[in-house]
Amino acid sequence: MPALKYRCPKTLREVTTSIVTDDATLARMGQLKIFASCPHCNASHQVKACDAYVVSPRDAVRRPTLLSEHGLSIEAAE
Repeated sequence: MPALKYRCPKTLREVTTSIVTDDATLARMGQLKIFASCPHCNASHQVKACDAYVVSPRDAVRRPTLLSEHGLSIEAAE
């Protein structure tokens, strides 16, 4: 199962968490806030589920699937 990822708001670098989930579950989480430590700036970030994304190992060479702004649908980034 793929890991949850987000962008560090300070460095804009991608952060991979230890949370495993899928796009459908993440979409249902909507505005739920997730707290995660950032190895890039050493801070703890509060990230809305709709601002996070998942990348499965087989899709790692492609761009990640992003949740829409409202967490109601899933759109592939181009």
